[in-house]
Amino acid sequence: AFGMLIVLLVGARVTSTGSAEGCGTDWPLCHGSWLPQNTYESITEYSHRIVTGAEGILVAATSIMAWSLRKNYREVVVLVPIMAGTLIIQSLMGAAAVMWPQTPEVMATHFGISLLCLGSAALLATVLKEDREEDQEISLAPAGANSRHLSQFKWLALSGAGLAILVAY
Repeated sequence: AFGMLIVLLVGARVTSTGSAEGCGTDWPLCHGSWLPQNTYESITEYSHRIVTGAEGILVAATSIMAWSLRKNYREVVVLVPIMAGTLIIQSLMGAAAVMWPQTPEVMATHFGISLLCLGSAALLATVLKEDREEDQEISLAPAGANSRHLSQFKWLALSGAGLAILVAY
């Protein structure tokens, strides 16, 4: 969750300083090299790529561990795919933004998806820190009241996703 916040802040710095083209149109390279040029824009853009790559590894590890250790928690079943999926989508959108010109609406969507990834990572961190008894765990196919609670949770997650994108615009 903290790593996603750093990704979001570094990405906002790239945008606010106009450093988005600091590495030219090369991706994942920077002006054809694995190291950035000695310019502010190049270092700023490249730092965003490094932070995002490191966070991608952390998200993958967190997803695998959360799924293997807590897959019977209903929140994990929803949050892990959202967190991992939004990280992949925003990474692809970021790479596309480097290689081809993008509209402000596409870049706002990229930012909104980053917010979704941050939110799902923070919620997942909260769920994983909970100390639950074995009998409080919910199976993947809940019934009755648990099914209604899972439905409400999915509705809240989707509503939060829509609101994050709306806020980004």
